[in-house]
Amino acid sequence: PMTHGPYTGWDARSYIGYNGDGNWCYPGPDYTPLGTIRLENFRDGLEDYAYVKILEQRLAAAQKAKKNNAWQQKAQKALTVPVGLVKSMEKYSVDDAKLQKWRNYLAKLIESAPCK
Repeated sequence: PMTHGPYTGWDARSYIGYNGDGNWCYPGPDYTPLGTIRLENFRDGLEDYAYVKILEQRLAAAQKAKKNNAWQQKAQKALTVPVGLVKSMEKYSVDDAKLQKWRNYLAKLIESAPCK
């Protein structure tokens, strides 16, 4: 089991053009699962997806109830991923502050939704 870091000094690529072996966890001290950065990134992506789905649900409820048109417009616009954050699968920002700003804005809209 891995007990301290850096965990490896070797090139983890097992196939040309691919990194690592795809594991999400490795054995840590006492064989307790140790999450990888790959797992953390996957979890973050699921959280982002959940924010979008929750905001879509709140927007649909507000539209059905015909409540707070200004909030609806903000929510609709926020559901479009900002171009400065992601342009394509190959072109995206690596600035964590930009991603965090979008996430925080989605959370703020969810919390301030006129319909829960």
